[in-house]
Amino acid sequence: MLLSAFCRNGGCHILTNVTSFTRPTKSEGITFRIPSDSAFKLRQEAEKKQISLNTLVNQILREFVEWHNFAKHSDLSYLSKSLFSAILNELTEERISQIAEDYVKREYKDLVLLLEDEFTLDTILELKENWARVSGMPYKYDLISSNTDDSSMKNQNMNENAITAHKFTIQHDMGAKYSLLLKEIDRFLFAKFHVKTNFETTDNTIIITIDQP
Repeated sequence: MLLSAFCRNGGCHILTNVTSFTRPTKSEGITFRIPSDSAFKLRQEAEKKQISLNTLVNQILREFVEWHNFAKHSDLSYLSKSLFSAILNELTEERISQIAEDYVKREYKDLVLLLEDEFTLDTILELKENWARVSGMPYKYDLISSNTDDSSMKNQNMNENAITAHKFTIQHDMGAKYSLLLKEIDRFLFAKFHVKTNFETTDNTIIITIDQP
């Protein structure tokens, strides 16, 4: 993918091949005009992440299309990690479990339908990965295959019929009770699909394994 830009009169034109997210093998050239200071900040961010400007722009557009554009119409809001952790630490484990159960029963399906259009196991897995990526938390999404004892990173070529489980490893760094909250939400959620789940938690990390139906 190529990217070119020229700046004049306080603005910049960026020509980039923007990957189509429904059909990743295709791209489309689009020209944007943005302020020069924004272009400068984008270049700085790309250099800091050691990626190309084109890759950064594609990441930003993907996060908007797959998350932020719809999230702003839902009940999602920004809250600092330290504040949220402090609130959770004031709650008992029983209360956290009750909150998770109520959330899954009353709100989660509407959120999935808003962001993904369908309430299926596949769309929930996609939403979970999008959330982890957009939140900036270090994570891995592995596919467990019946053909090997090893995990295979998502998006590698794998026979779908060989997939036996999906494994998420999320490092949130928000404490044991946040791990409990994530565990309880997923426990109640995946029970709706009658699939087996397994959880491993520490104070700052959760590993969730969901069997393929």
